[in-house]
Amino acid sequence: MKPSTRENSTDSRYVTIVPFKAELKVNKDPPIYHIGENVEITGKANTGNNITLKIEDEQVATNRDIKGFDFTWPTKDKAPGSYRIAIWILPLSDPAQDPPDASISVVLIRGGLFAEPSAPFVALGDGFTIEGIVPGRDRVDIFTIAPEGGGGAGFLAEKGGLLDAPGLTYGAYGVNTDGKFETEKIKVSKDVDTGTYLILALNYGRDGVWGKSQSSNLLAVISATPLRVRTTDQILAIVKDRTIEAPGTDDLFGLTTIKVEPGFVSVDPVADVSLGREITVTGTTNRQVDTAIIVTVEGADERTPSLKPQIAKVKTDYTTYYNSFEATFATESANIGSYIVTVDDGGGRTDSTTLTILQAEEPAVNVSVARPSPASGGADVNESVAAVTPTPTPTIPPSVTPSEPPAMESSVAGVGFLSLGIILIILWFVMAVIIAIWVYREATDRGENGVLWVAIVLVLSVVGLLIWLVRRPKTKEEV
Repeated sequence: MKPSTRENSTDSRYVTIVPFKAELKVNKDPPIYHIGENVEITGKANTGNNITLKIEDEQVATNRDIKGFDFTWPTKDKAPGSYRIAIWILPLSDPAQDPPDASISVVLIRGGLFAEPSAPFVALGDGFTIEGIVPGRDRVDIFTIAPEGGGGAGFLAEKGGLLDAPGLTYGAYGVNTDGKFETEKIKVSKDVDTGTYLILALNYGRDGVWGKSQSSNLLAVISATPLRVRTTDQILAIVKDRTIEAPGTDDLFGLTTIKVEPGFVSVDPVADVSLGREITVTGTTNRQVDTAIIVTVEGADERTPSLKPQIAKVKTDYTTYYNSFEATFATESANIGSYIVTVDDGGGRTDSTTLTILQAEEPAVNVSVARPSPASGGADVNESVAAVTPTPTPTIPPSVTPSEPPAMESSVAGVGFLSLGIILIILWFVMAVIIAIWVYREATDRGENGVLWVAIVLVLSVVGLLIWLVRRPKTKEEV
């Protein structure tokens, strides 16, 4: 063996250790499902060859891709309870003897049934729908009972046949994959009973039969007893007795109501407005959503012309029980005076109120006036004042008295005032000099700078003189 030419030689390799990770998820959080819903399972891992999936120790899928897989678990025939879902990553784990690499538990509960009308009320001549949810089921049976029971006048009068009761209406509808359902529009004719109708929504459960009847035909089950002569409460008791109240049944039942009433439209009081401002008209109605409400604003006499009519669409109002509508009018083309506001649903139902269009408020007008300001040395200063209409006052003729010519009087007064001013200025400076001398002596006696104090006194004197000159009374010529 040839000896190595290098002594104590070494070599190295860098290895990255990645933590083992397996992921398992379902499509609901929290993982609670109604029986009949599908559980959507997903999983993946960052190492290994493939994945095995078990539900409650039953192997349901093998050789799934570690990069990600999907699996749908139907629960239609399962019992209520908790179910464990788990995965194993092969060949790292053995599903026969090793604990799972990831697991999750889901809970199955009996399905419920919820139904409600599109609105809690409906006007005669309108219509409504019924919608709701029944998870895990594929159909729902809808049954309505008139306020007067089987002998009343219901939505779709059924005479003869299995029901032979004009106060009852029946229909069956499909359920989508999300467990939701909605009926077609149910028309409410103008000759049906008014009042509160019962709406029953039912599903025959996983066994496919109603109660213990061994029949999937709801009408056959409940019509074994004549229903035409039964009251609303009696019919409700019969339906429940033969479906959800039968021993051991898994039928589902939901109950709601709708109130049928004559249509109406109501307009709210409208506040008076100034000419040029908008008029907003609002109101309430039990007419169905999207019904067109005609809104008019008409003059009370020939001096007040009518405004252009508006069409307001009925909309759902979540702040009140009934629906609402709104229209807006411009008033630029209107006149001052009284107006009548009317709303009409097009079916003979109207309501009205009144309002007054007032004189428009006149805005304040700013007028800029220039006048000399003493504080600015005689310069013009602008002031804004609100323009007002002057109030006329009686004119009093002036009394004429003999006097000297105005021009001469003004000239004499001006000369006199000028002479007096010169005298006062001279006296001002004399007093300033006297005070300055006194201040100089006092400052010198105290050992201070007397010249500085004299300068201060003279400056103050000059400033005071200038202020007086600016603020002094003006002669007529100066004005």
